[in-house]
Amino acid sequence: MSWNILTNVCKLNHSSMYDIFTRYLEPSSANIITESTSQTLKRDRAEYEKANSEIVGFEIPELSFLENKPKKLKTATTGEAAKYVFDAIPFLVDTSFTPPERQTIVSLIKENGGHIVENEKTCKFAVFLASTFSQPVKCTNVTKVWIQTCCSKQQLVPIDSSVKYRPIFLKRDVRAIHSKTASFTVYINPRCSVKEDAEYIIKLLGGKIWDDLSSNVDVVLVDDEEQGNNMDDSFKMQIKRFQIPLVKSEWIYYCANVGHFTNIESFQILLQVPSTSTSMPHFTPPLLTLDIDTNEALQLLEQTVKPPAQQTSTKKPEKPLERKIFILSGFSNLEKKKELVTLIKRNKGEVFESFTAKCNCLITDRPSKTEKFLCALISKKWILRQEYVFKSVEEQSWVNEAEFEWTPQYYQSLFLKAANKNHKDQIYDMIVAMTNIKREPKYIFEDWKVVLLVEQSQPYFKNLMLAGKATVVELNEALTLNWLQKNEITHLFYDPLKEKIVLNSQMISTLENSGTAVKLLSFDFILSYICTFTISSKEQQKVKIQQLMASFDYFSSRSKKAE
Repeated sequence: MSWNILTNVCKLNHSSMYDIFTRYLEPSSANIITESTSQTLKRDRAEYEKANSEIVGFEIPELSFLENKPKKLKTATTGEAAKYVFDAIPFLVDTSFTPPERQTIVSLIKENGGHIVENEKTCKFAVFLASTFSQPVKCTNVTKVWIQTCCSKQQLVPIDSSVKYRPIFLKRDVRAIHSKTASFTVYINPRCSVKEDAEYIIKLLGGKIWDDLSSNVDVVLVDDEEQGNNMDDSFKMQIKRFQIPLVKSEWIYYCANVGHFTNIESFQILLQVPSTSTSMPHFTPPLLTLDIDTNEALQLLEQTVKPPAQQTSTKKPEKPLERKIFILSGFSNLEKKKELVTLIKRNKGEVFESFTAKCNCLITDRPSKTEKFLCALISKKWILRQEYVFKSVEEQSWVNEAEFEWTPQYYQSLFLKAANKNHKDQIYDMIVAMTNIKREPKYIFEDWKVVLLVEQSQPYFKNLMLAGKATVVELNEALTLNWLQKNEITHLFYDPLKEKIVLNSQMISTLENSGTAVKLLSFDFILSYICTFTISSKEQQKVKIQQLMASFDYFSSRSKKAE
């Protein structure tokens, strides 16, 4: 097809010609254009433009896509055309690139036969920055360097042939244990086979490269144990003096995989440092004549040269990870919650969806009056920040919970505005009470025997009572056994949101005729009761509890309204 043919078909109507041209020769169809057709189109286009240059409003479609036509490969044997480097391969290009850089990558892919898709489910390769906070996709993740290398060599290069071909997916929330700088000294540089890769990874992860040993250095990287212990003695003495750990190069590749500097313990090498005792000049003692027989002499000699018995290792065997059960609460970001679940399971922990007495810890992004939070608080469980999980995974063991517990000061700094910090909310008071509740010799509902006037479909109230070791009794049972009349029931609770349903006239009549002196309390009393544990004096706390019971009693409030 040429411009002359198009002109005849369209009868010199340049707008109609443009429609046909774009329909049959659009950029997405550029791979069907041969080199000869391309040259013919360009020549005829120039002639056609010259012949019609005086027509007012005349425009001619661009042929820029012909310049970006995918390059065909040639086979090594026949020289015949083969498929393109990225022939029909779908690529996804991450949006974290700058627009000019992204456009360069897109053009490079298209010029070599590939095409761009926006859906990660349909792509075969995804192109990312060398280090990125983006999330990896399920296809093969590569860098711009891999794209450029493939185009330069005109073949698909193995992804694992260079560390620069795979992106490093950085973790925002996970922190390094050390400041993590690595030292490549003149003593080990010639023999460290992965120095270039290591420097590349360390810089992407935000580390620094030091050229000599000093107190600023955190780790010394070597290929393996043999290379580390074959270093010059003076260099090893410097490592010992600065107390710098010696680490296998595998560690840095592991850091690249997880996206952050991680624990070095599994990769550390025990350095064999030479003795520092000064050598004495050789001295031959004078020959002594001993007045002993030959057998005694042989026995003495045997005792002298007998090697010392091998000392048994005093190192305690490594304890297996403690089995911990977690519940998560307060996470509005589902991706963050999913990541925490993955990390907990990686550290041999378990995650339950609902509260259970078996759980050890509650992890929450923000304390709130949820069933999980209140049950954990009442049952004296650890209520921890998410950093506890990150640190435990780094240490490959469960770290001390006390360092990551929610404290009043931490909650106040995050959620109470500076102008209102003197006005504490109920959650703040509960966190203050949490420490005192743990010190209580009993659970806070342990001596309670309660009747719950709630709908059966709402287990929330019963779960809270059971978490605090209360005994929950059905109303029919209490009436049958005359427990209400005998005051063996300590508390009656009703759901204030369902007051008209659960406290109907028949129920009120039943309670009034039971002759009980037990107060009928709104379940809101429980939250206020928890906050009374902020009071250090037991006498003052008892007074406060009595005031609250009077305030939340159904019959007292009804009589006040009647007045």
